[in-house]
Parts: sequence; structure tokens; C-alpha cells
Amino acid sequence: MFPVVVAAAVVKKPLITPPENPLHDDNALLFALPPSCSGETTANRSRVLQGHRDYALNENGREQARRAARALAAQQVDDIYVSDLSRAYDTASAIVHQNRSFGGDARRMTVWPIMRERTFGVFEGKGIDLWNEDARRNGVTGDLWQHKGEGAESLLELRKRSADFFDVSKLFEKGK
Repeated sequence: MFPVVVAAAVVKKPLITPPENPLHDDNALLFALPPSCSGETTANRSRVLQGHRDYALNENGREQARRAARALAAQQVDDIYVSDLSRAYDTASAIVHQNRSFGGDARRMTVWPIMRERTFGVFEGKGIDLWNEDARRNGVTGDLWQHKGEGAESLLELRKRSADFFDVSKLFEKGK
């Protein structure tokens, strides 16, 4: 499955193998962290579609962020690009505060709304069962994530937006 871009980091000689679609240049590896790295929210726990709605991390999500921060504490991270949604920002902040490359300086994170996860239109804030029912009612069989509900972003649109991020951030990185 194509990863949803919630947070990304530019690292040299990564200790952790990044997920799909890494972009290489002469000195760095740019990769996206999958959505699970944003930490759990009460909406996740309740099987509610979040999309562009801003749900805060719950206690389990904060612990997940702390675990991610500990796992990445010694990793050389040159830049972090993060969504403006608090669940992504707070997770990235936890990493920045423990990462030796950043020295706790959250001002070095680049916050971009383009990094938000997929929008689910009228289904945001509603249970996933309603999404699934609408998908079936509209003839979607198999992978119900292929459904494009009213006002929602299709997977193709999400991929395009993700590609736009990588294109822009690649130019940004080369300009440093």
C-alpha cells in the first residue's frame, strides 16, 4: 500500500530501513514515515476517520511518540517535514526533543499542510463503518479504500499530492 505522508525526514546513512518510495540524491535519503508513526488518537481507537480533522494524541499515542523518539534518538536526521495537524506535529516534536541532531530545536521542523493525510470529505469525524457502507452502496468491491466518498480525496489524488511534496522537498533540499 502507498504510504500516507504524515511526517518525513532527511537522513544520512539511515539506521532504519525506510518504507516504500525512498528518493535518493548524492548525500541524503528522503523518506516518509507511515501514518502509524503519528501516534494513536481517540479517533483511531474509536475507528473514526480523521482525515484533515485535528485530533490530539491520546495517552497511548503519546507513548508511541516517546518510543519512536527513543528509537530515533541517535539517528542522524537533517530535516523533518511534518503536517500541521497536532497528532503529526506532536509526534515529530517528541522525536526532535530527543534526537541528538536537533538538540531539541523544534523550530527546525518544516510544517507543511500538504503533508496531511487523506481527506475523507463528509465522512471525516464519522465511523469507518459508514465509509464502508457507502463504498459498497456505490459498487466498490474488494479494497474499500478505493472508494472516493463525497468530498473525499481519491487515492490517485493522494498519491499526486504526496508526489508534489516529494518534488517540492527535493528542490528545497538541493537549495540548502
